[in-house]
Amino acid sequence: MAIAQSNSDEQKKKHLKDKIEQIRKQLLEAAIERKSLTDEKVILISQELDHHLLKFQLEKRK
Repeated sequence: MAIAQSNSDEQKKKHLKDKIEQIRKQLLEAAIERKSLTDEKVILISQELDHHLLKFQLEKRK
């Protein structure tokens, strides 16, 4: 049972890492496209990235 839980936790972390990388790329593209770090779209993507980074950090503590 512990091994299954460990695999599940590792899969969750991998999924979060992949999602973080995807959002990071979106953020970079949006910042370049909008030529601004304070554009509303860039800020929204940045906030989404922050949310997923926090989730990842909390998963690592388990």
